[in-house]
Amino acid sequence: MVLAGTGEPVPWSQGWGVRLTSGRSGPKLSRNWCYQDHYAGRMQPAVTVVTGTVEAGPIRPVSIVGQPSTRPLAGAVVEALRQGEVAAAAVTDDAGRYELELHPGSYLIRATATGLRSRQPGRMVTLSGGETLTVGFVLDTGIRCREGHQPAACPLGARCRWVKAGSCR
Repeated sequence: MVLAGTGEPVPWSQGWGVRLTSGRSGPKLSRNWCYQDHYAGRMQPAVTVVTGTVEAGPIRPVSIVGQPSTRPLAGAVVEALRQGEVAAAAVTDDAGRYELELHPGSYLIRATATGLRSRQPGRMVTLSGGETLTVGFVLDTGIRCREGHQPAACPLGARCRWVKAGSCR
């Protein structure tokens, strides 16, 4: 695009120029048309936001009614993969929150953290332009007190109330 009457290119930031359209009597030039507004939506699709939290759990070997069984996980890495390549990544804050900005398409969203296992390999999502999607994760701490475990094998050791009782119920 060039500035009308000057022959100089129009800087993208200015965006004003001319365009060629077809009319009944043939092609015509339209002046003062902003091609930036017209093409911006085609060149860069609307950004989609994937947000959520990553938690670690269980935080104790047995659930206690009225108390949470998970905790927010700071420092977990959340990645969006498209065709096996990382398209975006974020690190969770102190509250376990993350946010990814992606272009429309299909992605595998996964969360990882050192020393914790994921209960699922990730979540496949298909995103449309301009939407916000919430995807939450719980990474497994491995803390459990289950039927048939041996007191010496309990991850809590002497702190486990079931080990103190001599068996897991």
